[in-house]
Amino acid sequence: MSIAVVNHATTPQLLTIPEVAELLGISRVRCYEMAASGEIPSIRLSARRIRVQPAALYAWLTERARLSAGHHDARPADETGHARGSAGTGRASNTAAGQSRDVVSV
Repeated sequence: MSIAVVNHATTPQLLTIPEVAELLGISRVRCYEMAASGEIPSIRLSARRIRVQPAALYAWLTERARLSAGHHDARPADETGHARGSAGTGRASNTAAGQSRDVVSV
């Protein structure tokens, strides 16, 4: 993942979700979902207007990059000595919706 340097002199104070989606290289729909779930730091101005502060987006990206870099070292080992979640299939549940799905972690 590459992280662009934010130039505060030329960067707008607030970004729209389509602008964030373009910067991240993801679909607008996915970006709206991430903002609604709180995954992307966002500000809801009204029922239909969501904005993202460039500095908050940069901080979020920096944190994700930091976590990704140390991701494999951060997982505790299970009783077999393998890092938990390092490979295999597990069950993840969505308790709010009462649904579960298979999850393959890499």
